[in-house]
Parts: sequence; C-alpha cells; structure tokens
Amino acid sequence: MRLLCLIVFLCGLLSPVAGTGLDAIAPSAPVKDFRFPNFGPNGYTQWVLRGAKGIYDGPEQIRVEGMRLRVYTGDERMAVELSMDSPMAALRLQENRAESEESIRIAGANFEITGMGWTWNGDDKDIVVSNDARVEFTQAILSDEGAAKGSQVAAEAAGLTVVRSESLRLKTTAEDFAFDFKGSVEAESGAMRLSSERLLATADTPQGSAASGIPMGGELEGLRDLLAEGSVVLVEGERRLKAERARFYPGTEVVELEGAVQVEAAGALINGEQIRSAGGEVVITGKEGVSRAQMVLVQAGGLGLSGQSSLEEVTIIHADEIVMQELEASTEFEFEGRVEISSGTLTLRAEYLTVVSEPAEGEAKEIEGDLPVGEVRELYARGSVYIEDDGMEVQTEEARFFPNQEKAKLWGNPRLSREGAVVSGARMDLSPEKAWVYGEGERRVRGLLPELPNLGYDDFGGDAKESETPSIAKEATLIESESLEMREMDWGHLYTFRDSVQVTGTNLLATCGEMKVRATREAKAETAEESLMGAMQITEIFARESVQIEQEGRVTRSETALIDPLGSRLVLEGNAQVDDARGQVRGERLILNQGERRAIVEGGPGGKRARVTLPELPKTRD
Repeated sequence: MRLLCLIVFLCGLLSPVAGTGLDAIAPSAPVKDFRFPNFGPNGYTQWVLRGAKGIYDGPEQIRVEGMRLRVYTGDERMAVELSMDSPMAALRLQENRAESEESIRIAGANFEITGMGWTWNGDDKDIVVSNDARVEFTQAILSDEGAAKGSQVAAEAAGLTVVRSESLRLKTTAEDFAFDFKGSVEAESGAMRLSSERLLATADTPQGSAASGIPMGGELEGLRDLLAEGSVVLVEGERRLKAERARFYPGTEVVELEGAVQVEAAGALINGEQIRSAGGEVVITGKEGVSRAQMVLVQAGGLGLSGQSSLEEVTIIHADEIVMQELEASTEFEFEGRVEISSGTLTLRAEYLTVVSEPAEGEAKEIEGDLPVGEVRELYARGSVYIEDDGMEVQTEEARFFPNQEKAKLWGNPRLSREGAVVSGARMDLSPEKAWVYGEGERRVRGLLPELPNLGYDDFGGDAKESETPSIAKEATLIESESLEMREMDWGHLYTFRDSVQVTGTNLLATCGEMKVRATREAKAETAEESLMGAMQITEIFARESVQIEQEGRVTRSETALIDPLGSRLVLEGNAQVDDARGQVRGERLILNQGERRAIVEGGPGGKRARVTLPELPKTRD
C-alpha cells in the first residue's frame, strides 16, 4: 500500500519504460522538492515526508536529501507530535522506518533533540540517536529563584534543562514522551548540574496532559519525572550529592536519592542509604538493620570539656535520620534517633542533635582531597545527653556547644564527674581549662570530692591523762553552694565555691561565704573504692567570710580558715574563736593540730591578746 501510494504520487515525475504493469515503471531522474504523506489503517495521517531531493533505490527504499519529516498522532486529533530534519536519510517504506548516519534535529512541543546517526520506527514510534545526543527542554528540573530574579538571560537559562549523552532513545505515546539517555549523561538545569550513567525522563505531551489527568499549562506541561542511575552526582551551589539512583519530580520540587548516598555541603560530609529533598528540606536515612545515617564534620573547633580542642580532629556523627535545611546564611542539620558523636577523645550520645554550619572564611579545608567544608557554628544536643572526654563524664538534658568560641552550656541538672570528683547543678558553662556551675532555686551546686582525714583533736582544756582520738569512718567531702568555678591547673584542680557554702566531710561540718579547694591528681587507683574516691587528693581548703566549722561537739568561728589535710591541721584567722564543752579560746590566729590536746593561740596587732575562758570552778564547802 505504501509503495503503491508512492508510485502513484511520483508517476508524473517518472519516465515509463517498456511494460504495462507497475513493476515496469522506474524512475529516470531524482525527484526534487517533493511531499509524500503516509496514512494508517484508520485513514488518518501518520507522517508527511518532504525532501529537497528523492532518489528511488527500489521498491523498499528511497533516499532523501534535505529530509523534513512531520510525525502525527495518527488519530482524530491530527496533531503534530514531532518534526524531524536531517540532511540525508534512507526511508524504508515497507518497514515504515528511516535511518541515517548524518545529523538529526527533532523538535517536540517542549523539547528539541540534536545528534549524529539515527533511526526512526514509525510503527513503534521509536527514535534512536546513536551519537552526541543533546536535548533541550523548556523547563527546569528544579526551580532556581535566584537566577530568575537576575538578568533576563539568567531568567531564561533558569527555565531550561539541557541533557547530553552518548546515545538517546525516544519513545512516544498519546500521553507522554519517554527519553532514555545512556553513556556519560550530563544535565544542566539552572544552577544544578547532574551526571550519571543513565537518565530516564518522561515529559507530558500537550494532548497527553489532559488525557492523563494532569492539568494543562504551567510547569506540569512538560517534564514529569526523571530517573538517573549509576554513579549519580548532583551539584547545586556549594552542595554536592552522590548516589546510585536519583529521581526528580519537577512539578513538586521533590528529589529522591538512594544507594550509598553521600552529601557534601559547606562544613559537612553526609552518608546514608536514602535521601529525600522537598521544599528546601533534605532528609537522610540509613538502611534499617544494616547502616545508619552518618555526618562528618571538619574544622569544628573544640568543645572545651577537657582543657583542649576536642573537635580539632574529624568529627563523626551517627543517627537514624538526618534532616538538612539550607538557610539564608547557614546550613542547619537535625539528627534524630540514637545520636552518637565521635571526635578524638570525645564521645557524645543524645536523643536529638542540631548542628549549624556556615561557610568558612578564606581557603576551604579538604577531607580525602576533595571535600570543601565550612565551619560549625553551633551544636545543640538534647534528651539524655551523655558526654565522655579524656576521663571526664557529663550527664545532662541539654548541651549547647560553640566550637569557634571553645565553650559549651549545659542545662537540665547537669552532672560532671572526673578523677573521683562529682559536680552537679542547675546549669554549667564549660570552656578550656575552666568551668562554671550555677544553682537555681532549691537546686544548689553540689561538689562531691575525695574524703578528708579526721581532723579531730582533744579538748584544749582537758586533763593531762593520755587520750586517743576515736576512730571515725572516712566519708566523701560534700560541698554545696550557689555557684562554683573549676579550673584546670598544672598541678591539678582548683574549685572555688561561692555564696552560702556548706561543707560536710569526715568529722567536719562547715559554712562560709566562699571556699577554695585545691586537689592534686594521684596515681592510678588499684581498687574500685580507690577508683571512686581516690583518683585525686584534696591538699588544701581555704574558707573566708563568716567561717564556721563544727567538729565533734566543737565550734570554730573566724574570718578565714585554712584546712590542711596533709599537715592534719586547722588554721583560723581573724577574730578566731573555738567553743566546746570545756571552754572557749579566742585569738587573732588559732592553730589546731589533729590528735593533740592543745591549741596554738596568737594575739593580734596593737597588743590584742589571746583569751581563754574555762568553765566555772565548782564552789568549795564552808
């Protein structure tokens, strides 16, 4: 039928030869500027071929120079689906197909294809471009508001998507166009760059949009979805994503990636199994039962827990889910589900974690040679927070870290323990070599320090009989106050308790306005008990401001007091006074030695003399 139509159409331009049948008709010269339609079994036009020159090779093929082929829907719509132009093509009439090694230009309602070497199958509505395929869509994969607000050229570029590949196959139906790009696929769409081994794209036809139930017009009239496969790399601004598969839904601004997913952003490297991006929010999840979402931070600074920059090394964060959101001047990461941080000597566990990073100033750092990173401005952990750093343990409900400033803030009854000392309060501020603890309301600062030796002494007014200080069980030293300052020193630790200080220890109960406690590090403990209370040793306690000390029924009062555990002595100064059942001693300076039946009493300047008051002597009988 096709051959008969062609012969009838061309008969006026062909020279007859001997014979009476159609098989006796043969062309004597090429046909120029011809037009040839082809009709389907239903009588509707399938395609119309135009050519600058037609060369009849036989009943199965004609060669066409300057080919212009218009492909129709082949139904009552009578709409043009594609226009195909090529400088040379061979048209195989019986097979309803064409092919060429020359260039091709194919135009649709919302795209244009170019390439070298091609085949077209009219029955299957299938086109293959063999080399250097390039497709330009009149729609962006993702919106680019920044470019649209710029110049007109930038705005036009923002609304285009260009795809290049080694080869392309295009399949058309009444509803859509199906593109199959293969081999070194590269796509550009606004500020986005995509590369992969294969890319499948579906675009709605103007007629198919209504037929498929998708509204006509707007961004939905065109690219519907894209699927990239094999070594997918997506670059958008300073963000870089890698995966095995990536699916895009241009009409809804949704992107889904899966398979060894990796995100490189300013200040972070993220790994997971799946990523879903929608509305400016990126959600990264691991593979259930196999792997978890992971984030790597570089140049995060220090948390200030151990007197050094704990995050100066690579920091790794694991969680069940990571949510990333790019803000105007920073990137925010939300971690949920069994959050774990590992950074040098520091480990952290929490239920939730927020990380805020911002672009680094100057030259970017690198990890494994090619990762641009910024700086982490803040980390906010919450929910059963546990931190361990170089022997220090912290438990709290909330912890906020500022790495660039090397400080941290803790809320929710934080508790810090290290080398036998345990400190707790309503909130804490931590920095290298220094920390502050604050009470709030009924929640006072509590410091549990190693035990003091028994500083008991015999009555200063006792008789000369030999007496022994009774054996008293040692107990930890508990100090309570409204605030506490802790410092890391070369020789050990310095604790400064302030405001309404109260001390309870071995044979000791004291109150004052301020108290400084010096403690040195001891050798490694050998037993569990030594490990709990003996990792450090109190070497000196200095109290001032209305000092009062109670010991075994004795009460001392003074302006300052020095407790010397190693020397087993108590030194009181400034209106010093000692009271017990046997009398009272007053002086400017009193020295009480443990286990001795005497007190060294010194007077003050200006002739101020020491004073001893003894109980009243019993009356004699007449």
